[in-house]
Amino acid sequence: MLFQTTSYPLLLLSHGCEIDKNGADVLLVARIREVTELSAGNQGYLRLGRVRNAMLLTDLPAFNESFADFGYTFRVLRSELDRADGDGRRVASMSVDGRIALQVFLYRFYARRFPGDPFPDDPDDI
Repeated sequence: MLFQTTSYPLLLLSHGCEIDKNGADVLLVARIREVTELSAGNQGYLRLGRVRNAMLLTDLPAFNESFADFGYTFRVLRSELDRADGDGRRVASMSVDGRIALQVFLYRFYARRFPGDPFPDDPDDI
């Protein structure tokens, strides 16, 4: 789910089971930024899928060309997202393909390698 907050748009990262539980008071989100905030070279790398801390978001009518910036991952109060949802500020929901892509990009961000890549020979590189 994508939300427009008063400051900037956010991509909800928390899994559906965490959202459905009443006891989850905070949820994990990533900031959404416009591609034009990057240098021209980094824009190209992002479009090629070579930026490890970001996922290009396409076909979002409510936004210009944008990306989820995993370097700005943080927690928000569930009540804030519930309020945004109630105010009609949920601007999009992810498709199944989008959720699968998000899993791959998050794995790549945290593991610093692609799924299926062998572990590095040097344990300090993990």
